[in-house]
Amino acid sequence: MEEKGLDTSVNSQDVKHVMKVSLDDERHDYYTIGTYHEKNVTFIPDDIELDVGIGLGYDYGVYYAAKTFYDQNKNRRVLWGWIGDSDSEAADVQKGWTSVQSIPRTILLDKKTGTHLLQWPVEEIDSLRLNSYKFNHVTVQAGSVVPLDIGAATQLDIIAEFDIDKEALEKATGSNVTSICSSSGGAVHRGALGPFGLLVPADDSLSMFFCNDQSRRSSEASDLH
Repeated sequence: MEEKGLDTSVNSQDVKHVMKVSLDDERHDYYTIGTYHEKNVTFIPDDIELDVGIGLGYDYGVYYAAKTFYDQNKNRRVLWGWIGDSDSEAADVQKGWTSVQSIPRTILLDKKTGTHLLQWPVEEIDSLRLNSYKFNHVTVQAGSVVPLDIGAATQLDIIAEFDIDKEALEKATGSNVTSICSSSGGAVHRGALGPFGLLVPADDSLSMFFCNDQSRRSSEASDLH
């Protein structure tokens, strides 16, 4: 795995393998990179401190039960995942659906580190984009709301890049990044790096908040609290 994906039947001394696990107790996916030995059917991680389940995650938001397949036409490995919502079972029955499948991602080995995977939405997603807007050098102060006028839209594909204050970053060192939004009080209480979210006004009285905040429900179900 480098610039191209590999079929699972390919194996040699130059091939790295990924061991991945979906943990049912917390519904997150973890992986580690290492070597698979066919003769004795064993997998040895390159770094035991990043062994599967205790190290790297595929995604630090709501993402579970990921699967990959090899696209032989474009020599790439494509990753799918499951994005669960937080409504109750009764609410799911009421609305008639629950959860969604993620946008497929191309997945590669990071050649610079050799220890991480790189992911990006498959290139076909670009064909779905219509208009685009860029906002550069925007300063976001703690507790602030910065308006960005993009007009009306039914779907948004948002890419955000940040230069983070060094002091704030040092405060967050060693923290569990998966808990920044979902278990730190959500959008109510601030942590060292946020939470950061996007307010999308629907009308004068209703708005949606995009964040890995599972304390908020995904629909206006009768048991919402």
